Amino acid sequence: MATLPDRAWEQPAPAWPVRAGNRFMNRLIDTVPHDPRVYTTFSGLFHMTAGPLALADPCLLSRVLIGPRPAGRSRAATA
Repeated sequence: MATLPDRAWEQPAPAWPVRAGNRFMNRLIDTVPHDPRVYTTFSGLFHMTAGPLALADPCLLSRVLIGPRPAGRSRAATA
């Protein structure tokens, strides 16, 4: 995770996995302040109490890919 943004500067253009990883990380960072479950998972990664596979949880992936909700719209309570 720490070196993924650096690889975006590769010449010629970075490979598609690097671009996809950067897009995912950008979505993750945008979602963290708005979603308590994503925040908790990210906090575990950041403090090294969870491994990187925590990002592979289907629930977390869907929350990140959907992204943060506009103000006033909450996520379903069952998620």
